Formats: sequence, C-alpha cells, structure tokens
Amino acid sequence: MKAIFGLNDVTLIDEDGSPAGKKEFILWNAPLVDPDDRGAGRTSTISETSKLLVFLINRGIRTIAFCKIRKLCDILLRSVRAELRAQQLEHLSDKVMSYRGGYTAQDRRKIEQAMFNGDLLGIIATSALELGVDIGTLDAVLIVGFPYTIAAMVPSLLVGINSSANKVAVQDDGKRIHLQFTSPTHSR
Repeated sequence: MKAIFGLNDVTLIDEDGSPAGKKEFILWNAPLVDPDDRGAGRTSTISETSKLLVFLINRGIRTIAFCKIRKLCDILLRSVRAELRAQQLEHLSDKVMSYRGGYTAQDRRKIEQAMFNGDLLGIIATSALELGVDIGTLDAVLIVGFPYTIAAMVPSLLVGINSSANKVAVQDDGKRIHLQFTSPTHSR
C-alpha cells in the first residue's frame, strides 16, 4: 500500500456491517421429462421459470426474472401470462411486465415507477435494468439460464436485494415446491 498510496498504516475491513437479511442462493435444475429415461432431457427453462414466477407472485412475493436477451423476455412474458390463465389467475396478468431495451425511456420510467410503488409483483428484465435504477425492494431474483460466471450473476442479484428483510427460499423435493418466506414486514 505504501508504494501505491503512500500509506503505512492500513486496516483491512472484510465484513459488511450494513443491515441485510439472510440471502439464499438456489440453483434450480429443471426436472427430467421422464424420470425413468434420463436421455429424454429436462423440461424447458422457460416453462420452469414461468411456473416459479407465477408461484411467487401469486403469494405477493415481489420478483424479478433476468433474461440474457430481450427476445427471451418476450417469450417468458407470454409463457407467464399463459401460465396465469392456466391457473385461473388472470387478475395477476397486469402485475407482471417486461423491462428491456427497445422501450422508450418514458416507458421504462413508467415501469420503474410501477415496480417502486408496488403496483407490479413481477418484472422480466434484461440488463437494460441498470444497477442504478431504484425499483424498490424485491423479495426474489430469478436468473433465467445458468450465468456461467460470477461476474454475470452478481449484478442481477444486486438490483433488488437492498433491504434488511429475509428473502425467499425454494426447495424442490421432486414432487412439489416448498416455499419459505420470512420478512420483518410480511408473513406468508
């Protein structure tokens, strides 16, 4: 440090003292199409993400799903709306929107404001949702597809994880989805 900054007395600070709830990182592998035939492959990532997003927003859990490209955002939004119809939850369709490049700045500000105000429960986004955008506190972040690098994963996770509330824990036991949600201000 002396050679770079001219300092002799340096103290390492390696703990974050800011208030933060417990965060769970869950890797979700889509189930096998046929458990008896591994060669049959796995169910679609879009299908699994749609079901999980609908599961979360139906319980009032504010969620963002990050996609790598905007075409995937559009496909996922259509799939989520189809899943809402299939589960007879059409009343939640207007609570989910996509946020991607290609929208005007004015349209993006409207979506940001709706999420910040709590009018939306779900956003399906690309990296067009910059880290500096304040969309309020989220309860869950989904990353569609495997990010492959920590550098690709971390910005997505940082967007909405900015409160002291605990977040979502999801467990798949192969038969059903178990959800545990804890927060100082919510009980579900």
